[in-house]
Amino acid sequence: MKDFSWWLNTFIGGIDEKLGGKDRETVFEQCGKVCFQSCNITDAISDIKKKTNSTGELLAELNKAGIGGGNLKIEGDAVSGVYEKCYCPYRNALGESISPEFCNCTRGWAKSLLELILDKPVEVELVQSIGKGDPVCRFEAKLG
Repeated sequence: MKDFSWWLNTFIGGIDEKLGGKDRETVFEQCGKVCFQSCNITDAISDIKKKTNSTGELLAELNKAGIGGGNLKIEGDAVSGVYEKCYCPYRNALGESISPEFCNCTRGWAKSLLELILDKPVEVELVQSIGKGDPVCRFEAKLG
């Protein structure tokens, strides 16, 4: 992992240096979408969706199954999620040496999750991030 750690940090550092703002966020968001697909939870989510009658009920069942960090909820006109620990194997392997911008990967993961749950495109905001020094990772997407 040591050689890979060096390579990954170099790669991410290059993205940080050469891309700014939205372009950088989009690259990391795409990584999160791919990561979501590799988790192989889409079938489990689909099965739970078939057994529930509302978004609130669906979120409660997903929380019981530990999907989405187990802290998905509706807050006003948004769906939010909270991770009390970082689940990213790359960030956990590299620790604080990885760029905090890498946490935008979480946006892509959450976007894929919420679009599957809600059956519609959503925009996800990463409100807090452990990798950026916050105590939790928190994301939300507007329902309207």
